[in-house]
Amino acid sequence: MRIQVREFASVKNPLRYLVTVDKPGGLQSEYVVEFKGGTVLVPYLESYYTEAELSENTLMVDFFDIQALYSISGVQKYEQYTDMHYDAEELERLFVEGIAEAILDVVERTGATIVFAAPYKETLARYYHRLLKKYAADVNYTYREDIREEVNFYVLETDKR
Repeated sequence: MRIQVREFASVKNPLRYLVTVDKPGGLQSEYVVEFKGGTVLVPYLESYYTEAELSENTLMVDFFDIQALYSISGVQKYEQYTDMHYDAEELERLFVEGIAEAILDVVERTGATIVFAAPYKETLARYYHRLLKKYAADVNYTYREDIREEVNFYVLETDKR
């Protein structure tokens, strides 16, 4: 399996990445990893951080299959569009070598000190929890399990906070 990550900026959002996954047998998928920041994030975590920190140093991350941008099927944006038949190891690689790579790059580019996700599905939330517990410390990030337990947001603080 080959995973590539590259910037995929748009006029609406300069903080976007494209993660391309190629698997044997001609299976290919592309995922948009999108970051949002600014004052719109303040209500999400205002009980934990200052307004200034949330509006200036925080990014919310989402990802979805690029086919969602082109679909007229009425399927929700965060649903599965491309069946890649990932096994457990491949799925973990997608998150670590794809989505996490985009997170590390955007943090480096922007100086963000807080990155968080609000997963759409419970299965994804459980997966985030497992991976964040396993890998956050390896990249000098702090996974805020207390926030997850209270409000179900998956928050990483960088070592610059």
